[in-house]
Amino acid sequence: MTQSAATTPFPIESAPEPPPVLVERVLQRGRLSVAFRLLLALPQFIVFYVLNLATAVVLVVGWFAALILGRLPEPIARFVSHVLRYGARVTAYTFLLTDRYPPFRLSAEDYPVRVELWPGRLNRLAVLFRLFLIIPAQVVLSLALAGWAVASFFIWLLVLVLGRAPSALFDATTALLRYNARNYAYYWMVTAAYPWGLLGDRPGLAPPPEEADAVPPQAAVAEPTEELEPLRAARRLVLSAGAKRLVILFLVLGVAAEVGSAVFSGTTDFSHGVNAATYFTPGMIASGIFLTSFQSLSLTIAIERDQDVLKRLRGTPMSSQSYFMGKIGLVLVTSILQFALLLVLAGVLLGVDIPSEPQKWVNFLWIFLLGTASGSVLGIAFSTVPKSGRAASAVITPIVLLLQFISGVYFVYSSLPSWMQTLAEFFPLKWLAQGMRSVFLPDSYKAAEPGGSWQLGTGAIVLSLWLVAGLIIAQRVFRWTRRDAG
Repeated sequence: MTQSAATTPFPIESAPEPPPVLVERVLQRGRLSVAFRLLLALPQFIVFYVLNLATAVVLVVGWFAALILGRLPEPIARFVSHVLRYGARVTAYTFLLTDRYPPFRLSAEDYPVRVELWPGRLNRLAVLFRLFLIIPAQVVLSLALAGWAVASFFIWLLVLVLGRAPSALFDATTALLRYNARNYAYYWMVTAAYPWGLLGDRPGLAPPPEEADAVPPQAAVAEPTEELEPLRAARRLVLSAGAKRLVILFLVLGVAAEVGSAVFSGTTDFSHGVNAATYFTPGMIASGIFLTSFQSLSLTIAIERDQDVLKRLRGTPMSSQSYFMGKIGLVLVTSILQFALLLVLAGVLLGVDIPSEPQKWVNFLWIFLLGTASGSVLGIAFSTVPKSGRAASAVITPIVLLLQFISGVYFVYSSLPSWMQTLAEFFPLKWLAQGMRSVFLPDSYKAAEPGGSWQLGTGAIVLSLWLVAGLIIAQRVFRWTRRDAG
C-alpha cells in the first residue's frame, strides 16, 4: 500500500522524523511467564545474535552504496529494517513490556510491538561520519541500558509479585526501547533522523488525526498497518513525571555502574601517610559547598517562586540586590559552619591531618570563595528551569548526583574512565574538588592528577568563567513570578 509524494504528509524534503515505536498498552502479566522470562528468551537471543552478524556484513556493503546513491539499496534497507524490528520485539519481551512470545520470523505484522520505518534519502556527509556522529547517542543509550540492568532484578521481582507492570515503569521502559530502536535505525542508516526522545515527547507534539492515519513514503519497506489501528494513538509517547524520574534514575544508575566498574576493577594506593578518609575529605568539602550553593539556592528559589513568596517580596521596599545578597550571605555562613563541623569530625574521629602551611590556607580561601560565588549565581540562574517548585527536586537532584559521580567526590578521580574525566572538566565541581585536594593532600599526590599538577590556574579560570556566565544568565532569565502568572 503506497501513496504518491503529492498526497503524503511526509515529503522527502521535510525534516526527517525519528521512527515511531508503538507498544500495545497491556499492563497485566502472567507470573509464570515473568518468572522464567530470561530462560524463555534465550533462543531469541541466539537467533538475534546470528542476525546481527549477517547485518554487520550487509551494512558494510550498504555503507558504500549509501555514499554513492545517497540512500540504502531497497533489498538492504528491507533486510536491515526487518532485523531492527525483530530486535525490538525480543527486547520488549525481555524487558517485560509484553507477555506475547516473539515469533521466529522477520515479519510479524500482528505483534503488539511495532517499529515504523521508511528508509529514504540520506546525507552523504552524515553517512561518511556515521560512526562518530552516533557516539553521543550511544553513550546515553549505554548508560540508560546499564541503569535498567542494575535495577532489572527489582523490576522483575516487582512485576512478578504484582502480576502487572506499574504504569510509570511501563512508560519509562517503553521510552528506553524506543530510544534503543531509534539509535540503531540511525546507526544502520534506515533513517536520517538523529535519535532523540529518551524522556518522551512534549504533549503538544501529537500529530493531527489525518496525519496519524497517513502512510509514509517508501511504505513498501514498512510493515502493513491495517491490523494495528489501536496502536496509532500511541504514536507519540508522553511520559508522566514518575516515568521521567525513572528514566533519569536509569541514567544515574548507569553512571554509578560505569564508575563502580572502573574504580573497583583497579587498585588505589593510599600511601605517603594518607588514608582513605584523608583522600575523600576534600571531595566531601567541595560537594558540601556545591550542595549548599547551587542545589540549595535553585531548590529554595524555585519553591519560593511557586508559592508566590518572590512575588510578594517584589512588592515590598526591599530591593532585588538585597534579596540576592541575603541568599548568598546565607550560603556563605552555612558553608563555613558546615566546613568547620566536617573538619572537626574528620580530624577527631577519622584522624585526618589538618594543613599547617599558610599557603595552603590562602589557596583554600580563594577556592572556597570562588566556588561558593559561582555555585550561588548558577543556582539562582538554574532556579528558572523547573516548571514548578514540586518538580524542582526531580530536575536538580539527578544533575547534582551526576556531577558528584564524575567529579571525584565518591571515587578516586584518577580511577574514573578518561571520557568521564574529560566531561567533568567542563563543570565547576571537578575544579572545586581538585582545588580542595591541593589543600588537604600532600604534593606527592598531584602526580595522579591530569597533567601531573593541581592545575590551580586552570581551575581559577574555569570557576571564574562559570561565575561570569551565571551572572549573565541569571540577569537574563530570572523570574519573580510563576510561569503561569504571565
